[in-house]
Amino acid sequence: MSHAKRNHEAFLEPYESAGKRVNNKGYYVNDSYARIAVSLLESEAFQSLSSRQKLLLINMRAQRYGSRPPDKDFKEDDPHWDTVHDRNAFYYPFSLAAKRMPEYRNNSSRFFHDIDDLVGKGFIDIAIHGHNTRSKNVYKYSSRWWQNLKG
Repeated sequence: MSHAKRNHEAFLEPYESAGKRVNNKGYYVNDSYARIAVSLLESEAFQSLSSRQKLLLINMRAQRYGSRPPDKDFKEDDPHWDTVHDRNAFYYPFSLAAKRMPEYRNNSSRFFHDIDDLVGKGFIDIAIHGHNTRSKNVYKYSSRWWQNLKG
């Protein structure tokens, strides 16, 4: 079973994007983007995040539409297959955070503290801890941030 194809071609207005960007291999690629609803922006959980954590979350949300899905790195007989074969699974390694956000460059503990806060406030879950196997963590987007609002 293959992963549902992601639509990487976003129709962004000229004021939303430069159109193309250079990836880490020096090639021009279409710009990625993050879908963020007003209800998320106005939520108590989002408002309680620091500015740095908000920017981290936005960068993580941009991974949904512009990155390699984790299931490409796992085989169907892998015990984690069901976890990574989910359209909400994504990678966001420290190296990418350090590249996009200078405040993390020399401070991995700050990055992992912010990840813990995003998990605690219900924006993401850590699906697979890669620490013991020296591999990338796999994260999943979560809707727990608004489920408490349903009452």
